[in-house]
Amino acid sequence: MTLCPKCGSDNTVDSKFCSACGSVIEIAQAQVPPVPPPPPVKDFGQEMDEFGKRLGKELGEMGKRIGKEAESAGKSYMNWWDGTLGMFAPVISGTIGVVVFIILLIITKMIATISDHRAFWEGLADFGWDYLLLFVGLIFLGSFQAYLHRRYRKQFRWVSPPVSAVAFVAWFWVFAKVLDIADRHLGHPRLGDLSSLVILMLPVIFVLVIIGGYLFAFVGAMNDEYVRR
Repeated sequence: MTLCPKCGSDNTVDSKFCSACGSVIEIAQAQVPPVPPPPPVKDFGQEMDEFGKRLGKELGEMGKRIGKEAESAGKSYMNWWDGTLGMFAPVISGTIGVVVFIILLIITKMIATISDHRAFWEGLADFGWDYLLLFVGLIFLGSFQAYLHRRYRKQFRWVSPPVSAVAFVAWFWVFAKVLDIADRHLGHPRLGDLSSLVILMLPVIFVLVIIGGYLFAFVGAMNDEYVRR
């Protein structure tokens, strides 16, 4: 039954007009909300792809956090190391480096006794012992340079380029000598040609390192001036 909205009389369900007063009866039809379509079915490949993306994102963020924490911890440790030991810090670091280098020479000699390329390994070991003072100087030079850069960065930035250039040239010379040893004992003539090329390029390397070092020093000085302003 349907009640007339005007007089309240009963009418049949399909009545359009009231049988008592003749008023129009509006039948309110229920609005049925549309049924949302079912979510698309993902195959195994899509699920693994999405899982890989989420995992990669989470691992990337975790890596960044760990990197920042490690960097902060490293800086704190180096500040404690330098502040506590002062100029003894690079001396101790250099001494440790020399000890490690000597151990590597001993290991190289031991490798020579069991390797099929005994002459090559013995040549490397003999080269290290013959130029031990050079390697000791380079190790201590790097240790003191790192210390002065950490403690007196602004003052040392204008001295660092020629020091770095000397160290670079020395290590490239060592690299050339290793190539020459490999050429003589392993029979690779191209390594000998590369060794000769590196020797010829040493003056160019020296100049490029100095130019690049002073360029970075100038940019760093300008950045410090901008920060102060």
